[in-house]
Amino acid sequence: MCWCENVQLSFGTFNLKTCIPYKTSTFQERLKKQMEIIKKSNGREEFKCTCSNKKGKTIKGRYNSVTGEVKVE
Repeated sequence: MCWCENVQLSFGTFNLKTCIPYKTSTFQERLKKQMEIIKKSNGREEFKCTCSNKKGKTIKGRYNSVTGEVKVE
């Protein structure tokens, strides 16, 4: 599961925190697709997640629709 924060940059600072499921193998692709949807609607946001699997491994993912950066580490 991932705990994510979505910071809207278009309408001032609006933060939305949510919990989402993820698959390690497709997490970066999922972030890219989500960012592209935001960019097509002229949205400006930062999206950051901290995720843990059942074995306790933690990964972090993020994107910035303004810069186009997507990163998973």
